[in-house]
Amino acid sequence: MEFRGLSTTEVRDRVSRGEVNSSKPEVSRTYTDILFRNILNPFNLILFILGAVLLLLDDFWNALAATGIVMLNITVATFQEIRAKRRLDKIALILRPKAHVMRDGEELELDQNKIVKDDIIHLRPGDQALVDGVLLYSKNMEVDESHLTGESKTVRKRKDDKIYSGSFCITGDGYFAVTAFGKDSYANQLLSSAKRFDRKRTPLQMETTAITMVLMFIAFIYIAIMVLSNILLLKSPFTTVIQMSVVILEMVPIALFLLIVLAYMIAAVRMADSGALLQRANSVESMSHVDTVCMDKTGTITTNRLVFEEMVPFRDDASVLIKEFVNATDSRNRTVKALEAEYGYEKREPLDQVEFSSERKYSAVKIKAGDEVMNIYMGALSVLGPRMSGNDGMDDAVASFSSKGMRTVVMGFSPDLPLYDADGAPMLQDMLALSVIAISDEIRPDCRETIDIFLDNGMELKVISGDDPATVDALFSIAGLPGKRIIFSGDQLEAMSDEEKTRAAIEGNIFGRMKPNQKVEIVEILKRNGRYVAMVGDGVNDVLALKSAQIGVALQSGSGAARGVAI
Repeated sequence: MEFRGLSTTEVRDRVSRGEVNSSKPEVSRTYTDILFRNILNPFNLILFILGAVLLLLDDFWNALAATGIVMLNITVATFQEIRAKRRLDKIALILRPKAHVMRDGEELELDQNKIVKDDIIHLRPGDQALVDGVLLYSKNMEVDESHLTGESKTVRKRKDDKIYSGSFCITGDGYFAVTAFGKDSYANQLLSSAKRFDRKRTPLQMETTAITMVLMFIAFIYIAIMVLSNILLLKSPFTTVIQMSVVILEMVPIALFLLIVLAYMIAAVRMADSGALLQRANSVESMSHVDTVCMDKTGTITTNRLVFEEMVPFRDDASVLIKEFVNATDSRNRTVKALEAEYGYEKREPLDQVEFSSERKYSAVKIKAGDEVMNIYMGALSVLGPRMSGNDGMDDAVASFSSKGMRTVVMGFSPDLPLYDADGAPMLQDMLALSVIAISDEIRPDCRETIDIFLDNGMELKVISGDDPATVDALFSIAGLPGKRIIFSGDQLEAMSDEEKTRAAIEGNIFGRMKPNQKVEIVEILKRNGRYVAMVGDGVNDVLALKSAQIGVALQSGSGAARGVAI
């Protein structure tokens, strides 16, 4: 379906009426926030009040002694933070998500502050909805609204359904018309009392806060004793009491917090210069506490450049049906692209389809081949195998390829049966075996060096992947990575008790065939058991785990969804 979108004249009219998304996402602290947070803390206010009282008593030099160091620290820290903010904002601008907007019949990639009301936006897998709207057209589109609802399951969207800003397109694609943005958006109304940034405090921040509070408490006790003794004994004039209060308060390290913030910002700028953008300045310190690194295999250990290697047929016309599947599916992921390079591609419209998602681990198309209508499925053996017959030898073929470090998918077919149940949820049917396909994935050249750095710094590595655990194990061997591998699959974890699952999460280091919610579960178990966890990922299926970990690291080449939640 084609949409022309708004014309240049219509866009200009809406801009003149103020119907433009003028709100910009915060990529760092605002200037006002920097100034107020440096000035308005309880300790500074106490010293300012004491200084003002001393000025009223014409004691200029003691007033300067009470407030001078505070003013100097505020000035230096504010200047450095503003300087760092400008640097980080320039870098973050490069990575800010764009919208694919239809204008005058062309699809343009625009910054979100150029979106106007009634614009038509094209959402594709991995794209984030930057504004609210109503869906005009959906092609098997499913979105992740966990940012808004907390529900990890994807939501299938149909024509006239609402699209909410902050949600991510997981599979399929669609076009929606913009209805609201900025303060009028659903996400903004829902989270009006919340902050854009998660201001989690690091261990150093919590420790210094606790120490400072204790010292302030002791200082106030001294001051209280001094004031009471002066009232009872009438030994010192009021000016002397104020001066002594200033001296006592000097025992509190007033510059400590400002120096910590300053160190964070300087380190953040230096890291930005080396290509690492921090969305929270205190992530610099958080990284020093990491003792467990969880990572997805694809894009981190491997380059995600997939190449078709071999096909084992279970039916004479397997190659023909594989090509039919490649031609019909809209799941144009890297696996399908590898098959496309081998079998060619001639676009055809399916009668129906289920697009691939990391949660389901399969995709399907319904096609008409001659006079016959059939379903063709492609996915993981663990998902399709239980519904498959005529697959003698399939387990052995998958095991053989996996032992060589190749990823595998299996394919099956069935007669014309529904792909969705009455509630619109995808459903598997009984099927016959079609083929096993082996695909290779290149190991990153710096993989061994990177992992050695983690190990040399005492960090424990855990690979949490959607691929077959045997494939991940073989890749570790091919790369020459050291250590004993303790392997679990997602299916094994599902069958475990909570106690067994906790033991597996702590002891295991390779987890395969993992769904997105299972990745989160591993991270949460590790955190509950005292681990400080960093999660490294690049795909939409890593988003929830990236959000859950104390440190989320996304690759620049990864999806916008992953980059958006990394810290």
